[in-house]
Amino acid sequence: NSDGSFSTVKEVNHLWANSYWANSEWIWERPNRVQDNLAREMQRSGLKYGVRLNQMNIISREERPESDLPMGRIDYDILGEAFGLENNSTDKDPNVKWFVVGSSGFKKAMYPLIEQWGFDIEDCSAAAAKKGYPKCGPNSLYNQEAPGAA
Repeated sequence: NSDGSFSTVKEVNHLWANSYWANSEWIWERPNRVQDNLAREMQRSGLKYGVRLNQMNIISREERPESDLPMGRIDYDILGEAFGLENNSTDKDPNVKWFVVGSSGFKKAMYPLIEQWGFDIEDCSAAAAKKGYPKCGPNSLYNQEAPGAA
């Protein structure tokens, strides 16, 4: 690859959605603050992809120059713009993987949009079907273990 790694990953697109810039500025403006959490782990692990990492921000409730996308909530069109999706055909590349992290409301909103774009994801279980998430399948990074699995 162009960054010298042997990974087969072509690119990693990370869209970080927040209501206000203040909800995320701490990771960029105070990078030496020691804290173990999912946001910092994503930034650390994302660095291994070098130029293949596309970090995007969307701020829904305020205009900010740091936002890569228009102010507002993520909808079908914004998702397509952010990830360069061109149509909603059902023959999506199985190498494209989705992993949605956030509040239950956010996940319930995002998975239907991903499905609208034609990606092959489905409820991981009967319990997931009731909640609306998580989704498993060829286009999902989420793999749910059976209850009680080690």
